[in-house]
Amino acid sequence: MTHPSTNSRLDDGASSETIRRLDTDDHLTRLADLLHLIAAAADGLPPPHGAAIMRGTQIALDEVKVIQSTIAQI
Repeated sequence: MTHPSTNSRLDDGASSETIRRLDTDDHLTRLADLLHLIAAAADGLPPPHGAAIMRGTQIALDEVKVIQSTIAQI
């Protein structure tokens, strides 16, 4: 099933590939936002837990950036 916002963009003449890229980028942006929230919450935890969570979220954020960069090059 196609998302309603996708239908309106398809009606405007955008290709389905362009829509997929926009939707994927939107999801990755939301994921990055959530990871930032997790890192902020982890900042208040005592060592070593907070540091481990912050490191894990930083690794995940780096991966999100790599995926976004790869998609932009396609």
